[in-house]
Amino acid sequence: MATNSARRSAARETITTERARRFTDVDGVARYVDVSAHFVRRLVLERRIPHYKVGGLLRFDLEEVDAWMATLQREARVEPRRT
Repeated sequence: MATNSARRSAARETITTERARRFTDVDGVARYVDVSAHFVRRLVLERRIPHYKVGGLLRFDLEEVDAWMATLQREARVEPRRT
């Protein structure tokens, strides 16, 4: 039987793991969307990408980044063939 301390520790570890997967830093989001860290910082400066500042550190919620990326999707333009 697990003690209360062991249960709290396991719950804390699960929460920490879930948060670590959900949030990332500048380098992590740059890798995620396959752009440079410099470009991500520029997007932050221009307030074009959703982000959080936690103690002066930039953090990004990957679910919000996915939603933001979906708003950037453009439909393919089909042009008639020239003959």
